[in-house]
Amino acid sequence: MAKQKKKSRWIGRILGLILLAGALAIAWFFLSPTLMTAKTTTQYLPYTVETRDISTSLSFSGTVEILHSQQITAGEGAVVREVFVEDNQPVQKDDKLLQLEDGTVFTANMDGVVNQIRAREGGYAMPGMALVQVCDLTNLQITMSVDEYDISTLSVGQPCRLYFLALEETFDAEISHIDRVSTAAGSTAYYTVSVELTAPENVLPGMQVCVTIPRERLQAVDALPIEAITFEEGQPVVYVENGDAMAAQPVTLGLNDETHVQLLSGASLGDTVYAIKSTTEEPQEVTLSTLYQKLFGKTVVINEPRQSGRGQRGDRPAGNFPEGMEMPEGMTPLEGMEFPEGMEMPEGMTPPDGMERPEGMTPPQGMDKGE
Repeated sequence: MAKQKKKSRWIGRILGLILLAGALAIAWFFLSPTLMTAKTTTQYLPYTVETRDISTSLSFSGTVEILHSQQITAGEGAVVREVFVEDNQPVQKDDKLLQLEDGTVFTANMDGVVNQIRAREGGYAMPGMALVQVCDLTNLQITMSVDEYDISTLSVGQPCRLYFLALEETFDAEISHIDRVSTAAGSTAYYTVSVELTAPENVLPGMQVCVTIPRERLQAVDALPIEAITFEEGQPVVYVENGDAMAAQPVTLGLNDETHVQLLSGASLGDTVYAIKSTTEEPQEVTLSTLYQKLFGKTVVINEPRQSGRGQRGDRPAGNFPEGMEMPEGMTPLEGMEFPEGMEMPEGMTPPDGMERPEGMTPPQGMDKGE
């Protein structure tokens, strides 16, 4: 009976260890990815509060157009007797351009350049046919569309700056006309705004222009580059040194020109503030100790040495030897101690009275077998 109880007890222990190992393996497989820890390293860039001018502006896309032109057409069918000009020829007001067979002479009504000739001497001009075109290529205009949200901020005579994309040249001009009638139908109304320009020869109709119109201008204000500002929960902040760490400092901002922003409070002229440059994370290895701590909120100390006085055996509890462990040669087991199943009695060792020999154990030569 006793042997069966011992055997059942050892089997139960083995099964328990197997179940515990299986549970730990499953926990490790599913939980280790979520329990990974990381060491975070943050790098900062310094910025200094400085004094500068800040201005804002509106920008629109425009197109160069002809402001003055003359188109000569035939009223009735007629033969062209003589053409007095050539393509691209400069003309002045009242210069002869063309004469028909019936004696009609057409002259220029402005200074300009002959942009197009479709008539030829001796040719027949159909009614309404375009014969000669003269254009003023010096006095041009730039037109742009402005939506209903910005049109109220513009006025005639307001200065603006024209940047010609193809030429990479800039000219100063003024708004000359604002059409108060919308030119586009839909959810948003657009209005045509014109800017007149006395253009050099290299500026031609059809070119694309960026029109910049100043709005507000501040001089000598405390400012920071926009990159120095960080937003946390919608609140602008900068980082300042706080001992060995960085602390977020709320700031109040004013006007910005898309590169710098006015600083109203939170830092003063000459102060050095910081912005986050980069943040990196280095994964840390997950151990059994950290896994146990994540699961149970405790730290397991493995193989902690026990403290004992000199010459003492320490405080190891009495009990059975672990399965598979052999009794050291010459050692007498404690009274009442049972050997684990399958353990061999060391040669020359005499078991104490009352101790049961494990099942299957072969006593050494010369030792009583016992019952």
